[in-house]
Amino acid sequence: MKHILFTDLHVGLNINNETWYNLPIKAVEHLTRTARRKNIKSIIFCGDFYHDRKELSVKAIDSARIICEMLNEFKTHIICGNHDAYFKNTIELNSLQTIDKFENITIVTKPMVAYEKIGLCPWSLNYRELNTPILMGHFDIKDFKMNDNTSSIHGEDIKSFKDYKLVISGHFHTHSKKGNVVYLGNMYGHNFNDVDSTRGYWIFDDESLDMEFVEFEDSPKFIKVIDMDFVESKIKGNIVKVILTKEYSEQNIIDYLTKLNSLEPLEIDVDYSRIKIDDVQMDISEDINISSLDEKQIFHDYLDKITIPDHLKVKTCKKIIDDLFTSTD
Repeated sequence: MKHILFTDLHVGLNINNETWYNLPIKAVEHLTRTARRKNIKSIIFCGDFYHDRKELSVKAIDSARIICEMLNEFKTHIICGNHDAYFKNTIELNSLQTIDKFENITIVTKPMVAYEKIGLCPWSLNYRELNTPILMGHFDIKDFKMNDNTSSIHGEDIKSFKDYKLVISGHFHTHSKKGNVVYLGNMYGHNFNDVDSTRGYWIFDDESLDMEFVEFEDSPKFIKVIDMDFVESKIKGNIVKVILTKEYSEQNIIDYLTKLNSLEPLEIDVDYSRIKIDDVQMDISEDINISSLDEKQIFHDYLDKITIPDHLKVKTCKKIIDDLFTSTD
């Protein structure tokens, strides 16, 4: 039998941003289309449906409703992850109670067996009672990649899972495999620990144990740009961080960011700490009190208090700054 496997939606992450509100919905739309096309009847989710452990917004609950209405078309199991639980070491109080009314969705809050051969285990509970060849859950196993930059130094030893033919887990957001343990990786990056990485979900055959990866392409990637060296085709629709390691004039920076912004990134984040202002003269008669100003206002006040070259217009510079901040809202 074949199943669609995915994990770590983190519904509610950056929920007030329309892109992030829609992203988990689009991800589930993608995988349910695949399930219909390939006539797959089972979907298993390996934990962290919600993002916020302490409270849920109305928008997060609404997003969850839309997602579950799609998943309810299939025989779906949703395993409770650590982000779904209010307390760190027990899932007794968890947010999945908000989605436990769908007829075809089973909320897994205690170890159980599905399809006779697959053990399902939530966060922090004892999986050892599941005598199945296949184990799926939300596990913390050390020496696996947590993201593209960091590996876990805590958690259980992989040897604890040696009695299973295959262990499939959510929790860490980067796909990795070691021995009989596979971390699925999530369907889209969350921050700049997930730089330019390929994300998606899996089609799993519980007879052959084969796993086929399906990329979810319709999500923003996190792109790091060093100085002014970037590939134009990677900018549109993505979240871009510009890291400046060299010194540039203010005009160079304005021209560069204007060009970068014209390529339609979703967001731009710039480290200005090493910018060299070599074509302007300071003419500030009083200190700028920045303690009560937001970042955009600091730039505006700075432009008002310096003498800039004749070929630059303060109004134009402020408009560019406003556009850049608007693109990151």
